[in-house]
Amino acid sequence: MVLNIPKPPLAGSNFSVQLDGYTGAGKLAVYVAGQRLLEKDCPDPPCHEMVFLTRDLAGRELKVIGTAMGQSISKTFRINIKESEGGAMMAG
Repeated sequence: MVLNIPKPPLAGSNFSVQLDGYTGAGKLAVYVAGQRLLEKDCPDPPCHEMVFLTRDLAGRELKVIGTAMGQSISKTFRINIKESEGGAMMAG
């Protein structure tokens, strides 16, 4: 199971994520500063979603959690304001 994230999170733009490499049902959840921004149940793979990150979210922590087959995987980022700053991935 893998979380595919084509671009790091950038305030003022869309953030997309896809959960791949699993069978059966899956679930994606996106949290910003500990608050759930999105949760989606997917009846079959792949599970993909896009969410708009408003500019006021710059500098906050974004966590993506994918769940399937009784397992979960997560990635944590800092939401950046400028595309040239890239996406700082945090441990965890």
